[in-house]
Amino acid sequence: MPELPEVETAVRSLRKNLERKVITSVSVLKPYPLKYNSPEDLEDSVLGKRITSIDRRGKYILLTLESVTPSFHYPTVLMVHLGMTGALIYKPSDRWYHAYPPTICNHIFLEFHLDDGGILFFSDYRRFGSVRAFSLGALFNPDTAPAHLQGFLELGVEPFEPGAEEKFLTAVRQSRYAYKPIKGVLLDQRVVAGIGNIYASEACFAAGVNPHRSVHTLSDDELRTIFRSSVEIMAKSIELGGSSIKDYVDGEGVSGSFQHHLKVYAQSFCPSCNSQIVVTTIDDRATFHCPQCQS
Repeated sequence: MPELPEVETAVRSLRKNLERKVITSVSVLKPYPLKYNSPEDLEDSVLGKRITSIDRRGKYILLTLESVTPSFHYPTVLMVHLGMTGALIYKPSDRWYHAYPPTICNHIFLEFHLDDGGILFFSDYRRFGSVRAFSLGALFNPDTAPAHLQGFLELGVEPFEPGAEEKFLTAVRQSRYAYKPIKGVLLDQRVVAGIGNIYASEACFAAGVNPHRSVHTLSDDELRTIFRSSVEIMAKSIELGGSSIKDYVDGEGVSGSFQHHLKVYAQSFCPSCNSQIVVTTIDDRATFHCPQCQS
């Protein structure tokens, strides 16, 4: 479930607690999130390294780790994808695990112990998330990058970057998307990075566009309105800590509140005309829209 606003919120909260901390030990309680490293590889890659930055790209959390002593090697990247129910949380040394909801504290798989006595841990009860470590140099040459990084390297425009609207319009006008429903195209991470099911549905509603409309039926102005709506909605969600529809919490274990401001996603009636919200499926994802307000 975590989409751009939730991942951004997690990154901002982690940044406050992790920058300049050193990883002193690693506990792999269950190895399932390590789809691309062995437990030994993970430990060798991160042990004794300092966390120098925490960033986001699309729905990925990126921790840059550098050697404490001068080194000529590339920094290590610790990449985390939260999947549907993942949580990456900093736990201070004086906080017990039972302070977190059971869906978090009963499903902890990785612990990174830090030099301040705290622990950065990864929990994921649905087990769709992943954690991987690799050299930053792997990102500099897409032709030789490991296969598991290709999806990351193909990510589309970041919604908040300069010139994002024009880049989005160029991407969505590719011929392969012409006859696809606009909501499905919004979910394609090669077009725009970070938008998921919640914010695609909300953006289409805010723009007054039926999510099933094919891209070729939409004018440039309509596409721009959809994109601008998505940016505005996600910015508001970030301000409110994201949407905690189920169990999402940020990097400090705090829930968001944007779920109370959703207009159509998982709603029963349209807030504008009181029509019953229609639930359909696009690309195997539940899709919500108002049959009156979205043409």
